[in-house]
Formats: sequence, C-alpha cells, structure tokens
Amino acid sequence: MITCSLVSAVAEFADDLLVEIHGGVAVVTLNRPDRLNAMTPELQKRLLGSLNELDRSADVRAIVLTGAGKGFCAGADLDVLARVEELVGTDALQARAPVLDTPLIAAVNGPAIGIGFSIMLFADVIYLGEDARIASRFARLGLIAEWGSAWTLERRIGYGAAADILLSGRSVSPKEALSLGLAQRVLPGPELLPAATAWAENIAASSSPYATAVIKRQLWSAATQSFADAFDLSIALEEAALMRPDLGEAVRAHREKRAPTFPPHQRS
Repeated sequence: MITCSLVSAVAEFADDLLVEIHGGVAVVTLNRPDRLNAMTPELQKRLLGSLNELDRSADVRAIVLTGAGKGFCAGADLDVLARVEELVGTDALQARAPVLDTPLIAAVNGPAIGIGFSIMLFADVIYLGEDARIASRFARLGLIAEWGSAWTLERRIGYGAAADILLSGRSVSPKEALSLGLAQRVLPGPELLPAATAWAENIAASSSPYATAVIKRQLWSAATQSFADAFDLSIALEEAALMRPDLGEAVRAHREKRAPTFPPHQRS
C-alpha cells in the first residue's frame, strides 16, 4: 500500500522499481540500470500496479516517471524475448496500459525503445534528456505497434509523422522529437529530472486535483468526439465544477495571497 502525507516523504524499494513521494509528487523510477531498465513481466506488473495505486491516492497530485542510470527503458529484456512463447495469453501481454487521472510527466533520460517508447507515450508531458534515443522498433522485429502506441503517437504528432516512425522503426533524436511536438522540452542530463519534478510540483501546489482529472478525460476523449459534442460536454462539466468548493478556494487563496488548499479528488 502506498500512502503519504502531502508534507511527508516516503520511499518504497523493490529490486526493479523505486517509488518516492514528497509534497504531493510521486517519482517512479524503473530501477534496472545495468540493463538500461529493460522491461520484464515482473517489472511491468509492478509498474502498472504502482501507477494505478498512486492514481487512486488522494495525496498524490502528480507523477514523474523516469529511469535509473543511463536509460529510460530500452525495450523488452532480451531474456524475455528469448522465451516469448511463454508470454502468449498471459497477463504480461494482456495487461491494460495506464490511463491515469493524475497528471503524468515522463523524464526520458536515455533510450526509450519498444515498450519503453510505448510507456513514454502515456505521459501527458514528455521531457527528454539530450542523450535520449527514441524508437519503436516494432516493425523491425516483426511485431505490431504495442500498447496502443499507433493511437497515442498519432494523437500527438499526426498520421504522417506517426506512420514514418512506426513503419520504419527508425530512431528519433531529441531535436526532431521536439520539432514534431512529441516532446515538450529537451534538457541537459543533469537538468532533466529537476525540471520534470518542478513541473509536477507546480501542478501539485497550484492545480485542483478534480480539475486536472476532468481535463485529462476531456483530452483523451477528444479523438472520438465532434467539436459540438465536446463543447456540449464542457458546458455540463463546467456546471458540475461550479458546484464544487474548488473555485471558491482558488478565489480566496488569490485574495489572501497564498497557495490554494484544494480538496482531494476521489478517483474511481
């Protein structure tokens, strides 16, 4: 169980995953630096479980996802690929990817390949280190765009650019990723995690958990809605928001020149 106070710090260790919580921000670190954080079924299960648990915690307002050492996630572990027939039909292949209410930023500090590429795409905001290397590689392995990455990538950068990257399996530099809108910032390695954490801390300190959760749902549903439907839904959601205490607290905090104390949002 992951629990914390907004003013306390907690660290949970596993052999391959580290979770640290402070001030409403959870930093989740893939912790297999000797293998560039290559994914195993066990690590995947722990990662999904931790993200979902953090998402349900009223004390966690934003999440940072990164990798230990010189890699973000260099894809599936080669030992796993060598016994891939054992994975067919298992939870490791059928586990649902993390669609969270909580704002999520990826601090991509090195290779994000294959499943690491797909995991990165589930972040709301992506910061890249200057040494990051991004590639899907799926087509070059005879595989498909896993974890819904055809959808998430096309949503971010459009059909043509997504097709180029997925069909070729080529690497994308941080500079190109920034120009495509795939990443929001590119930073020197030592500045990457502090900058991503600062973004998360600003969300935790300044934004309503209820509002960020609803806005994320609006963003994710936009691809399946017409503008008219999205507009009509926003009216209904606005009426519901006006009935909550968040707006009054924001106004009082502004007048009193202090940080707002928003009520927690109970996530389903």
